[in-house]
Amino acid sequence: MTLVEGLTVDFDDARALDDVTVELAAGGSVVVLGAAGAGKSTLARTVVGLIPDLTPAAVAGRVDRPDVVGFVPQDAAAALIEPRVGDDVGYGLPADVAETAVAAALARVGMAGFEDRLTGQLSGGQVQRVAIAGALARDADLVVLDDPTSELDAEGRRSVLDALAGVSSLVTTQDPVVAAAADRVIVLSSGRVAYDGTPGRLYVDADRCRGLGLRVPAAGGLRERLALPSAADPGAPVARVSGLDFTYPNGVRALSGADLTVARGEVVALRGDNGSGKSTLARCLAGLLDGGDAVRVDGLVAMVFQDPDAQLFASTVREEAGYAARCQGATPDEVRARVDRALAALGLAGEAELHPMRLSRSARQLVAVASALAAGPDLLILDEPTAGLDAASFDAVARAIAAAAAGGAAVLLVTHDEELASLATRVVTLTAPAQSAPEAGTARAEVAPTRRPWDPRLVAATLLVVVVALALLSSWQVLGAMLVAGLVALALTAGGASRLRSALLPILPLVALIGVFGYLLPPTFATNPLAYAASLVLRLLAMLTWTLWALARFDAERAIALARASRLPTQLVLVVTIAVRFIPTLTARLDQIRQAQRSRGARLDGGPVQRTRSLLSVLIPLFVGAIRTSNDLAAALVVRGVASGGRARER
Repeated sequence: MTLVEGLTVDFDDARALDDVTVELAAGGSVVVLGAAGAGKSTLARTVVGLIPDLTPAAVAGRVDRPDVVGFVPQDAAAALIEPRVGDDVGYGLPADVAETAVAAALARVGMAGFEDRLTGQLSGGQVQRVAIAGALARDADLVVLDDPTSELDAEGRRSVLDALAGVSSLVTTQDPVVAAAADRVIVLSSGRVAYDGTPGRLYVDADRCRGLGLRVPAAGGLRERLALPSAADPGAPVARVSGLDFTYPNGVRALSGADLTVARGEVVALRGDNGSGKSTLARCLAGLLDGGDAVRVDGLVAMVFQDPDAQLFASTVREEAGYAARCQGATPDEVRARVDRALAALGLAGEAELHPMRLSRSARQLVAVASALAAGPDLLILDEPTAGLDAASFDAVARAIAAAAAGGAAVLLVTHDEELASLATRVVTLTAPAQSAPEAGTARAEVAPTRRPWDPRLVAATLLVVVVALALLSSWQVLGAMLVAGLVALALTAGGASRLRSALLPILPLVALIGVFGYLLPPTFATNPLAYAASLVLRLLAMLTWTLWALARFDAERAIALARASRLPTQLVLVVTIAVRFIPTLTARLDQIRQAQRSRGARLDGGPVQRTRSLLSVLIPLFVGAIRTSNDLAAALVVRGVASGGRARER
């Protein structure tokens, strides 16, 4: 069938697609390739209807969209709605077939037995597989996947490719292995079709592929292809890990007896299946997780995380790249020199004065790498630094890694990419430690509550009474008493103070705006602008305080289960589910940003001025992250039919 014909997409500032036609046979697969900015994601989002339904754009041409479409975006976590794996994969399915369909879909992507695991406990690759399982479980007429294998290990990639066999699929990717397995390949260049045919005919001409910004299947080592010098003999050890055991507070055991040594001049590739503890070990070395006496690092550490958006918090690319150098006390001239070298090495010199969030995702990944290089670390840790990068960006990162090692840095490279791993002087493979049955997802872990769980309906009613009271009362004494009572109740709850601090921080900009506009632009009936502004702020804080108190008193999953069991309206249950996911998501984003600051040498426990500056640097990326999370969640709801009247296929 003709999936799209003569498709043209114009945004306000540029044309993203120009006269694109895609033919797709029933049960066949089409892979869309292209350099960064070629239009791959725009094509995928237009096919599933997110453009122009959710993202405004001028769209011309014909799109033949089947009744049931499954979609997984670049950020696979954005496709997840429910906090529990089984509930998310089966979202929207009839109750009588959901359990069987979920088990089958998870088994197809190599995640059998994970129904009861929380999505927040999964590795990046596991999240990608769960999101794909959610698309497959709907028995969709078409599955659209936007860069679905960027964080998958070899086994996970094989599982996904096997799962797509016989399924009509449109896949965008930079992965030549995925492209080679497709029936047809389409290459986009500046929004136009530059190639449409079989993968075999495309990859015959490697020079043409590289001219189009494509990576080609690896043939030989990366050092030979890029004409990089051979690695020198390793120097003195910089990092040592001896018998490291690490278990997260939720009971998931990430490492058991891990050993590792990284010396100056070495590039050590850390390999292993998804969930084997690679990122955990890297974070222990960076000091972001407490490895105790089992971890020792001599010198400065800089780390690049998997998610570029979790580590960008400055207002320009130049300021971002120079953050670590400034924390180290380098002179302005030295900071500029180090930043210029790092940006030039990664092809970012022309974007130095732009805001990082205005760049494409692949460019933001390069900014994160440049920021780590400019720190001049003794130990450079890179966690999947080339995921989703085109050929030119991939080569630039590889050259920068080799140059850092040649300059005397110890490099730890966490990667599933076979070609990038060939850059290493040594490979260390981790194996996931054995989990107890509940941790592995074969059974739900039941923990006796230390406090009586509250009925959320009672808490909601109490909150309603408080809100109405605050709206009717104008007494400063009553307002203050309400706020103090809520804070005291929260503090008496386990983890209350931590919950309050983590949850208040994201809304500080909103509180400030309400205060400023309430004071400057009060309604005509307000006799005292200052009192009106303060009243609005206090009402917001009181509402949040009581809500946090409720969340601290009962398990979130039980709240969702109770809402469903109470036969509440579907839309109300959905609101509860989204709220339960949204708050922890923002809290996790805040933790990631603070970890990124720490990994570049920021002192988060300094004096009031230092702490205030650190706090201000967090607010903007946190606000941007909240908006993106909201948009991603809206897209997931639209594709799953919640917001557009779509449906899963009746079985």
